[in-house]
Amino acid sequence: MRKGNIEMQSIGLTNASKYPFIYGVQYYRAPTPEEQFWRKDLQRISECGFNMVKFWAQWRWVHRKPETFFFDDLDELMALADEYKLKVTINLIFDVAPAWIFNAYPDCRMVEASGRAVEPCAAICRQIGGYPGPCYNHSYARSAREEFLKQVVARYAGCRAMSMWDVWNEPESCFLFRQPHESTLLCYCDNCRSRFKEWLRMRYGSLEGLNEVWGRCYNNWDELELPRVRNTFTDMIDWRLFHLDTLGAEARRRISTVKSIDNRHPVYLHPVPNVLYPFNPVTGVDDFQIADGCDCFGGTANGVPAETLQTVAAAQGRVSYNVESHLCAGAASMYSRLLTVQDFADNFLPQIGLGIRGFLHWQYRGESLGAEAPAWGLLDVNGREGASHAGAVDFWKKLRPVAKRIMEAPLEPPAVAVFKSCSNEIFQWCMNGNFDDLHKGITGYTQLLYRKNLRLAYVNDRMLIDGLPASIKLLIMPNCYAMQQPVAEALSEWVLNGGTLICEAHTGGYNLSTGRHSRDLPGLGLAEAFGIRERNAVAVAHLGLSKADIPIDNLPPDLAKAFDAFDLGGEQILPLKT
Repeated sequence: MRKGNIEMQSIGLTNASKYPFIYGVQYYRAPTPEEQFWRKDLQRISECGFNMVKFWAQWRWVHRKPETFFFDDLDELMALADEYKLKVTINLIFDVAPAWIFNAYPDCRMVEASGRAVEPCAAICRQIGGYPGPCYNHSYARSAREEFLKQVVARYAGCRAMSMWDVWNEPESCFLFRQPHESTLLCYCDNCRSRFKEWLRMRYGSLEGLNEVWGRCYNNWDELELPRVRNTFTDMIDWRLFHLDTLGAEARRRISTVKSIDNRHPVYLHPVPNVLYPFNPVTGVDDFQIADGCDCFGGTANGVPAETLQTVAAAQGRVSYNVESHLCAGAASMYSRLLTVQDFADNFLPQIGLGIRGFLHWQYRGESLGAEAPAWGLLDVNGREGASHAGAVDFWKKLRPVAKRIMEAPLEPPAVAVFKSCSNEIFQWCMNGNFDDLHKGITGYTQLLYRKNLRLAYVNDRMLIDGLPASIKLLIMPNCYAMQQPVAEALSEWVLNGGTLICEAHTGGYNLSTGRHSRDLPGLGLAEAFGIRERNAVAVAHLGLSKADIPIDNLPPDLAKAFDAFDLGGEQILPLKT
């Protein structure tokens, strides 16, 4: 499909006849918009032909005292949505915890690696306070979250306007510490320490097994030191994988709790896709893992191919929605763009071509609180309709007649896959302090394949181990330095059975199963399987070029000192001559 082709001829999409193609808006994040605007706004949304609105149910706003729940606003909004024949997604927001939780249980606060407790606060996207909420491994806080969830679901599951549950909005450890740094990693509380030891027992079977892989000599589990530096690799990778599993388990509990009360309405959650910047697996979630248990899947996306591909891949065959389109982005210092129907077509049609089945605009009425105001709305903050509102409505008028056909159309299977691994991504951060090289590689391959109009998909460790789809003939592994042994064995089998692999230097250079660097490259037995070996390799930095040409900011101190003492330098890219 060509960019911006509004008159759609042929679209290949997933068969998803039980789900609607949704097109609508996020509307209510208490306390705005104020009640005086609700009836007129929802009436206008209905008259536009939109079929979905989203309301936030925020833990702090609803659960004001241990035994007190406030539902007056949501009750009225649900009644108005029903009156105007609108379907509703309720987005459960847990990272705005009630003040009484912290007062009753001071030890529920998350703890940074530095030892500082994270105090609840208001944030740009969580204006009512209580952010980022308690530690996910605090048992009482978990029970209180579950009680809030049960109350909301029980109250609205039977409403005629009710359509879908979104149980987690853009999950991550903490927005304030999104860019990973050793001193601000979360969470180092006693609850996480205890759970981490249990996780390690399951992973390694015994203390002896842990000692072998980590290279330690602990006499008992009480001697365990929580990882605090990234350049020891395996322990820090395990620590971050543990936190990914913690967030994955939290997602499954929320989904299960909803389904135990309401088995009629679909349940999903929506991360910002992990494309390494800004969301990443060190401080975020494993998108593939967190989709487990969802009926459908959502994402926050801006039309960037990598974001859409990540959402669709993580959905693993589920219907995928863009439930937070940020085309109306802005800030107090920057008004939103004035969007035309062509702008919406240019952004949304390629996403549909890649597998997205619907869109929710963030949001209908412009913000009026904090630094995000007065932007982010199809309407301005005063409720006036302008170019963006007209463009969004006009786009839906053109798309709506074929929406059902889109939902019924099969998705063309991918011929090429790009490999993504949370373990390798965390390793890259441990090694370099950033994701720059890996990000450039994945983005570069993605852009190349996308512009060549080749059907591609992202795949992860589990998908490779379970077996890639037969349609995939080419697998690209950008900068896959760290690898688990089962992944290497599955990769070897796939290649020897006829698959074509493009990989780079250091493939399998670090064996995550043993905690050791591989003695042959490619590592983990791939050199023997493929009949190739790296010999006499040298970093381009050692080729005697100008020292000024190599950045040394992220080098370990001893290596940086050696470069300076011996006047070593070089370039990162050299031309190849054939």
